Amino acid sequence: MSRKSQIALAASVASAVAAGGAAAAKRRVRSQRARVGVERVASLTASDPADRSYVVTTEDGVALHVEEVGPAAAPLTVVFVHGWVCTSQAWVLQRRSLASPDVRLVFYDQRGHGRSGRPRPEKTDLEVLGRDLGRVLQAAAPAGPAMLVGHSMGGMVVMALVDQRPELFDGTGPVVAVALLSTSSGRLASVSLGLPAGLAHVTRRLLPRSYSVLARYGDRIESRRPRGDFTWMLSKYLAFGGSVDPALVELMEEMIAQAPLATSAGFGAALLGHDKLAALPRLAAIPTSIVVGGADVLTPVDHSRAIAQALPSADFAVVEGAGHMIMLEAPERTDEQLRALMRRASAAGDRIVR
Repeated sequence: MSRKSQIALAASVASAVAAGGAAAAKRRVRSQRARVGVERVASLTASDPADRSYVVTTEDGVALHVEEVGPAAAPLTVVFVHGWVCTSQAWVLQRRSLASPDVRLVFYDQRGHGRSGRPRPEKTDLEVLGRDLGRVLQAAAPAGPAMLVGHSMGGMVVMALVDQRPELFDGTGPVVAVALLSTSSGRLASVSLGLPAGLAHVTRRLLPRSYSVLARYGDRIESRRPRGDFTWMLSKYLAFGGSVDPALVELMEEMIAQAPLATSAGFGAALLGHDKLAALPRLAAIPTSIVVGGADVLTPVDHSRAIAQALPSADFAVVEGAGHMIMLEAPERTDEQLRALMRRASAAGDRIVR
């Protein structure tokens, strides 16, 4: 057989193997999606009743949708800050499990997400989101005691507020505790997403360009936005670490679909430039908890470890096997960490949470 024939045969075999692998992956995805319980999805995506709902207006006029669960006069207020292309629905399990007469839970959709207003393109950065959080905190618990819980981009938003207004976190201000879940203090542009080195290198080069294109043309292609087996599989890979209830993947897809492409691209670009490592020591005066999934490919364990090294007084926990959406995939372990911090927050605020 000639050299050319050998190459052609090898290419044919490789193509057949790739096609077979793609077909097998598609069958696996469809098998998993077929097991999705309609009632289970409805229970996760439904809007639970709120004790109070209101709007907080940002410095540039964006309306932020806020909901509260629990007594208005509860001794501790906990503000939950969701991540990129998520909504406050990401906290659906904590909203139910952490509800108590002794705590007021506050959930809000960040600008450009969920039921909150959409910002102008030039107002899609983490510094603006930090000031937004400051406004929500001012509206919900201006005098405290308050605990902030930030996941992924939400944790970075908390860091932005720490950098902007350190007096809120100095042990005499309203914030008495902080939880940083599956987040990063910087270097996100170097994340491999769990991919082989060569593919990760290509992905890192393409991401900034992709965000730039989507920020400019996202609105034009919004109606043709893909959603199917591939996006479902991608959501599962990026958000979760192992075998999870398919309904959780459906919830993730629902949240991703609500974020306009142009807006999410603007925030995505902002994440790549995030760097708040120097601000972290300002949290040393209050109880802080750092939690990450051992299988997180978006904000890997070493990113949380870097936070812990900059803040040695903080508690640091790795939930083995869990991915990025740790509060959905491992709610019991997440809640365990949050309850422990709530007790410390209450003690710091001279209060008791049972």
